[in-house]
This record gives sequence, C-alpha cells and structure tokens, in this order.
Amino acid sequence: MGMQPFPASVDGVFLPKPPEEMLANKESNKVPFIIGMNNHEFGWVAPMLLNVTGITEGMTRESVISTLQNLPLLGLSPEVIPFAVEEYIGGTTNLVEIRDHFLDLCGDIMFVIPAVNIARYYRDMGLPVYFYEYQHPPSLLAPTRPSYVKGDHTDELLFVFGGPFLRDDVIFAGNATNEEKHLARTVMRYWANFARNG
Repeated sequence: MGMQPFPASVDGVFLPKPPEEMLANKESNKVPFIIGMNNHEFGWVAPMLLNVTGITEGMTRESVISTLQNLPLLGLSPEVIPFAVEEYIGGTTNLVEIRDHFLDLCGDIMFVIPAVNIARYYRDMGLPVYFYEYQHPPSLLAPTRPSYVKGDHTDELLFVFGGPFLRDDVIFAGNATNEEKHLARTVMRYWANFARNG
C-alpha cells in the first residue's frame, strides 16, 4: 500500500513536513480531535466517482481482482491483491457477498484504516480523540442508489448540517422521517458540543 491517493503538498510553511512524519514526531496542535467512519464508506459515492460500475447484482472473484488491479488510487501493489482478496472474500462464491466484501475492502483501504491510524497518532500524543461510526442510510438518498448501500461516505454530513430542517432550495434538503429529524438533532448537538468544548 505504498501509494498515497491524495498526497499532501508540503510547502515548507503551512505544511513544513509530510503529515505522517509530523504526526509520528508528535508535531501537531494540542487540541481535541474528532474523526470517524461510516459503515459503508465505499458503498455508492466512491465507486461511482471511480467508475466502478456493474456491481449491483454482485461480483465474481475474478472481477474483484481485475477491478483492484485497475484502481491504482487504492495503492494496492499487484503482489498484495491475492492476499487482500483471500482475507476479505475467502472461499465464498455468492456474488452478492463477494461484492459486499469487495466494497468493505475498498472502504477499509481508502477511509477506515487511514482514520484509525490518524486517531492512534493523536491518542499517542495524549490528546482526547472522539471516534465515531455513522450507520444510517438517509431516506432522502434511497431513490438514487441501490438498497444494499448503508451509511455511505459523507452521509453523516446530511445530519451534521441539519439536512432534515433545511429549505427545499438547499442541496441537503428533503423529506426526512421523524427518526431522522431526531438523529439530526442528536448529531448536531454532539458536533456543536465538540466545537464548543472539545
């Protein structure tokens, strides 16, 4: 996993060193840190942005390998792919299960593992770290994506920014269930409390 999909621009001023080096050397602002993940980070948005299509009905083991070989953004070297496939897919032959495991693998590589690693750096600096897992698929997005998608990448933003309470001319606005309105109030309260108090 050598390649970084979105490497930082080290300019010597704003970012004096690579982030990994700064974190390892505990060179960071000493402030509380919030970071998290969603339970389906590579559910729909990321596959569409990366043109991973034709997976709604499932995937074969071979199509997983081929797709991983054609996704350099993940940074998986060719010699690692068979091990990753074996770890995540194992011996299953069910096409839907294979697809689901593939999505988990990609989500872990792109979002979950980096989030956990960064949280560990901050924890090791002795700073308070608030780590969350978001799980709710917004009903607003249900008509636009397959039913197997759970809490996708960025879904929590609909609730962090009060989507269920916004007017119709705002991108996050839409009909929300009473449960989603309650969830939005709870999420906004948690995030506002973190912003105020750390």
